[in-house]
Amino acid sequence: MAIEKVRLIEKLRNTTRIFLEMAASIAGSVDIKTTLQTLTEDVAKAICVKGATIRLLDENHVTLCLAASFGLSEKYLQKGPISAEKSIAQALQGKPVVVKDAATDSGGQYHEEKKREGIVTILSVPIKSLEEVIGVLRLYSATPKASTDDEIQLVTALAYMGGIAIQNMDLQAMLKGNIKDLRENYWIFKSWF
Repeated sequence: MAIEKVRLIEKLRNTTRIFLEMAASIAGSVDIKTTLQTLTEDVAKAICVKGATIRLLDENHVTLCLAASFGLSEKYLQKGPISAEKSIAQALQGKPVVVKDAATDSGGQYHEEKKREGIVTILSVPIKSLEEVIGVLRLYSATPKASTDDEIQLVTALAYMGGIAIQNMDLQAMLKGNIKDLRENYWIFKSWF
């Protein structure tokens, strides 16, 4: 019982550390690429999986574009376009998805590439900005891995934090554009008087 209590306390400390690091990264960063890269690395290490990716939907909501990755080979990452409809459609509807056998999953793409990369199971969770799903965070395991409800909740919460980071960067860019427009218009209006 004491060993289990120590394990649970360590797990809680690890989860708290991950949240703290992610919150600090979001609050202190003006570079979304660095924030997303940190997120993929931290989550993969915390959940003890082979790798992680963040893929964001393109403008047409058809293809998922790679935004950050950790632990996977370049060859695997460059395997081809990822269709939003064929690969993880359920995650894009806002629900976490666990693929127990990536090599044979009927809803996935690139089965041979997954085999060569050594990917056995995949956990995909949605990344949201406001209420809209804008992409997915995927965790890849090299062994059969049953994701616990706690792990799925942790990964989902961190994915939502990634969505907040993306939303903040978009708002910052929009605000900078508005400030520039105001300054330009200020001189136009001032010249009228």
